[in-house]
Amino acid sequence: MSTNPRKIRVPAQEDLANLPPNQSFQHMTGLIRKHPHNPILWHNRAYVVLQMGYPDQAISDAKHACDLIKSGQPQVVSALTSYLSCNLEKNIRENIDFEHAERKFACEALYTYARALIVSRFQGDDLKIALISLKDAMSRLPHDADFQIKAKRLEEQGKKEYHNFLEYLKSNKDHIALRAIKRPGMRDGRYPWDTMDARGRTARTKEGLKELDKEYNEVLDKLGASKVEARFAICYRITGGPNNVQETTGFTADDLQVGMYAKRPIRNGESVLCERAIANVNLRLNNDVRCEHCNVVCDHLVRRHECPRCQIIYCSTRCRKEADATYHKVLCKRHHQFEWFFEQARKARTTPVTFPLQVVKLFAMSLQTSTPLLELPGITHLRPWSPARDGVSYRIASTVTYYYPRILEAFEIGPEQWLDYDYWIYETLCRMIMGNSFRIQAREDGKTSGLKIFEATSWFNHSCDPNCQVSGVDQVEAIRPISSGEELTITYCESDIPRADRQDKLELSFGFECTCSRCEAEDVVTVTLGSMMI
Repeated sequence: MSTNPRKIRVPAQEDLANLPPNQSFQHMTGLIRKHPHNPILWHNRAYVVLQMGYPDQAISDAKHACDLIKSGQPQVVSALTSYLSCNLEKNIRENIDFEHAERKFACEALYTYARALIVSRFQGDDLKIALISLKDAMSRLPHDADFQIKAKRLEEQGKKEYHNFLEYLKSNKDHIALRAIKRPGMRDGRYPWDTMDARGRTARTKEGLKELDKEYNEVLDKLGASKVEARFAICYRITGGPNNVQETTGFTADDLQVGMYAKRPIRNGESVLCERAIANVNLRLNNDVRCEHCNVVCDHLVRRHECPRCQIIYCSTRCRKEADATYHKVLCKRHHQFEWFFEQARKARTTPVTFPLQVVKLFAMSLQTSTPLLELPGITHLRPWSPARDGVSYRIASTVTYYYPRILEAFEIGPEQWLDYDYWIYETLCRMIMGNSFRIQAREDGKTSGLKIFEATSWFNHSCDPNCQVSGVDQVEAIRPISSGEELTITYCESDIPRADRQDKLELSFGFECTCSRCEAEDVVTVTLGSMMI
């Protein structure tokens, strides 16, 4: 890339504020695509998304701006010089102290980064980083009265948030940081500027639904799933056969939901779908050795098939070759960088800490096959986690923002690719994994030992009184006789716990309220007993 200054007109924050939010975001993204080393563009987009209510995206954009400035790369210096030369009036430009102007912009970037961290309030470490960043910025501009005033005001807010966080932890020692963020611009779990959302682009007409049905059923045809079909509906709930499941009270009238239905009568114990996982990950436990590609148990095998370069274990030559062809070559040469991710997951043995391993594998697939993350085979048809209660109250885990910069660093993804692996794309992928992964349990202690993610298997809706189950051999099978046209359901949580506990788990992990026949019957019993006690 040339280091000569490029004369581009960077819109001021005041100009961006006067544009519709999505237009501002798209405009800034288009400029960044052309000039990825320009920290002013990243900083201005951070300002835009912060105003739109996406502080976690603003954290990423502002950090990119700060990292670029800190790098001192020739492209960055040229971008700053070009901006100051092009965007200031001639008489100001002739008298400006360029060194001071660049230092002031660097401090503004630190301020925006700190502000995004404080607004997000993900975890105590974020707030400490924000306060350190503010202190650094204030020390660089000691004589700028206006900057000192606003920075000190933000510093007081940050200290207050940090104090509140510590007080909260005293009574919530087992707390896993989940930050609720209102996002009125999002729809069905997708960002308003997301052009990779097939469901969102579909016309809410009979013809539009037929096109979606056709697209999804073509996937089932390729799997040889002749006993089931996918159906979309524009409704508040799927109502197939005797069960009404997954109440989506926060949806608007034109939202879509998919369900799986029997095309003919199905016997108890009969397989209805057999599907290989899109991606498998395991924690590489010494007492639960599994194939890196298909997750089959390997410790009983006479011969294990290892990668000759990094000694990762496979169950067969076929699995090793398939992994090499789709993702492992990218991971293999960086396997030392990723061992830290496995260490973190092995310490916790929980899904929230294991899902980054799934993200890493999908990043590797994208990089090795040159396929956009959200357009990877099987991923494009998954629905991200979204809140059904009101449609806008998203819960973001602190681990999501924590792992993002570390994944970029491990893969050595630089400014030229930052937009291809933008934070919002990564965060959407995280919610897809969280809402569609199937947990693998270790044989000895029953704790999490890995995750699987499927395409078509993820289209089965939940019921607390299901008629199907996912078996350990990657297939869905009937657990009672099923009539033709009946909706096929599986359970997403333990069925032997009280209704209130089931609803809490389903709402937290999957974002919906279950209204299956069992839940409605138990609700009637609860109401009746309550009335008798009055």
